[in-house]
Amino acid sequence: SPEAAQNQPAWKVVDTFQAGGARVALGWATLPASDQPLFDRWQNQELTPEQLLDQLGAPHRVDWMRRALRPDLMQVPLGASRELLLKVRARDPLTDEDRALVPQGFRARPEAQEEFSDRVGASARLRRYNPLALYQAHLIAEESIADNIVRFLKENPGVKLLVFLPND
Repeated sequence: SPEAAQNQPAWKVVDTFQAGGARVALGWATLPASDQPLFDRWQNQELTPEQLLDQLGAPHRVDWMRRALRPDLMQVPLGASRELLLKVRARDPLTDEDRALVPQGFRARPEAQEEFSDRVGASARLRRYNPLALYQAHLIAEESIADNIVRFLKENPGVKLLVFLPND
């Protein structure tokens, strides 16, 4: 509900940062970074909040997003390309363009795949997918978010970035 979104601790963090004079950005891990131009159009008042939400395609936590769409808060989509993740999960061949979107330089812990498989095995919804392909898509999703966070912080020194993850 909108009331629940209004009273979440995240908004208290935002208010605390702003009270201290900090510029604040909200990072959306469930939205692909390629959505940034839509947020820029909203920031430039070329889109209303409802038009933005419609073009984002019913984003995860729409009540939080409505609450977040304030001119004093930067908006930063941090996620991976949905199309890339779907291709990886389906084990479809990747184009050169797709491969260019895959983050480089990350190394997962040796036990990470087994831990992931254990978690997925408990989900009836996820068990239908190939576990290795699902794990690879999961890694790309997490690594993309990490890459985009680092890039944002380098480009915006001094801005506090509060990241909303899918299950936070």
